[in-house]
Amino acid sequence: MAQPLGVSSLRWMAAVIVLVAAACFGAEPKPADSTSGVLRQARQLVAAEKLDDAIALLSDALKRFPTDPELHNNLGYVFELQNRVDDAVEHYAAALTFAPSNRYASERLESIFYGERFPSRLRLEHLAALPVRFARLQVVGPDGMPRQAAVTVSAMYPAEMRHTSGPVRRVVPPGVDRGEVCQFNRVVYVFVQRDATDSTLARATDVYYPSEILSRDGRDYGPLALSLARIAARFHVYLACWPGLPARQGPVRVWLCEGGPAGGGHDNGDVYLYQVAALRPGEEWLRELAHEIGHALLPPLAGYARPEHSIAGLVGEAWLLSALAFEAEQTQRQVWSSAQGLAWLQGLWPLGVLDLEGYVRKQVGGCVKQWVARGPYDAGEADSPQAAQVACGFLLWLQAAHGTNGLGYVAQAGTGTLAGLTARYRGWMGQSEEPLKLRAAAGFSQDFASDWLPFGQRRVAFTRQQPWRTICYLPAGVWRISCDAGAELLATWRPVGRDATSTELAPRVTSQGEWGWLEAVPASEEQVAASEFVL
Repeated sequence: MAQPLGVSSLRWMAAVIVLVAAACFGAEPKPADSTSGVLRQARQLVAAEKLDDAIALLSDALKRFPTDPELHNNLGYVFELQNRVDDAVEHYAAALTFAPSNRYASERLESIFYGERFPSRLRLEHLAALPVRFARLQVVGPDGMPRQAAVTVSAMYPAEMRHTSGPVRRVVPPGVDRGEVCQFNRVVYVFVQRDATDSTLARATDVYYPSEILSRDGRDYGPLALSLARIAARFHVYLACWPGLPARQGPVRVWLCEGGPAGGGHDNGDVYLYQVAALRPGEEWLRELAHEIGHALLPPLAGYARPEHSIAGLVGEAWLLSALAFEAEQTQRQVWSSAQGLAWLQGLWPLGVLDLEGYVRKQVGGCVKQWVARGPYDAGEADSPQAAQVACGFLLWLQAAHGTNGLGYVAQAGTGTLAGLTARYRGWMGQSEEPLKLRAAAGFSQDFASDWLPFGQRRVAFTRQQPWRTICYLPAGVWRISCDAGAELLATWRPVGRDATSTELAPRVTSQGEWGWLEAVPASEEQVAASEFVL
């Protein structure tokens, strides 16, 4: 069939449009004059090189005949002439949806999907009509909204190979003069639904790997690439719930490298996982992927000397893996660390044992404990690994206390240092005209829970003997504390960073605009369980 042409060949293409219409006849009965006039005018506009007018004409006709495959095919081809591949795919796929035996639409889609440019946008309702097979996933984000994702399961060659006529090559690690050359001739494409109300799927990640024939040791990396692609799809859905993330042009490319140093790396928004033949526990694969995606997609959060310049990777792995555990909790309707929750998580990684519980307890819990214990003034050297952990713990605490809106705002501080992050948080708290709300999960009534996550409206039980307490910032003023359980509360306040003692239990506390320890107890001797406190 026809191939994509430039405007210089439009006069030839005017005749092709007539053929496109003819190829579609018989798809569904309709009046003889229903679209013939429109197609005739479209042919004339294309011949006159007025492509935008042809698009407007055909689009208007589709409002009256939305299931007409002739209109979809012709509109698809005009979009191809403008190099608008995603729009062309949408209309060719629609033509096949309404006329499954439509040969022209099928051949054009085949040419696009196995040509020099893979689409960057698809629609859920069209997946079954495409020439590439997809596995569909339903992912529940931290906001509780289910979204869809699709991952290619057909054997795919990277589109770049149409230009190179050979494997794609990368020198690793990037940026070195004499690195190791790794080759790739297979790719898995990942599409995700970022808006739960829109069926559009955006291409989010491309996972490159060498085939069994190209591999140095004849290894089959296909299962690893597909498993990582499925996890990456979940990570992208979670990040769709993080407001204010920097806009990114194009997908994150993940390179599964047989060589390179141990671990992973990132460069210009690309993710590199090295020595993929080496054995790793399942949680380490997920940690490395989440860490590098954090560097690729989160705000810079820079300001450190070691172990990395930015804490975006550390925050990325802690936040994303916590979100993964929280999805287990939402889908199984049980605590994520229950046998049923852990079994669901294990089902996401078919390549071996996945001990996500150990990671969350050690890394996520460890960072938050550091923040709670040290607060904003005792993180050690400002650019040290310990300071990085405390800053990460603060951001996780912030997620628990205020949700993604607070996290998204503070993370745009332009720095990842604890001083910069907490200063932006104080500003955010000071400018709010609404009552101050703290989720109960941001505090504790007993020891730190080993299965603690920064997500969800978790209820915390507390008594006069075991008060709910947290470290927090209170703007200057007098604050009365209440909770969603409806019980009357008493509170104490002890500022951090200066020699001060806790105030007496009272319905109100007074702050001079400072960080401190807030404790709340029931006014009665009864136990209270609350998920949110209001001041």
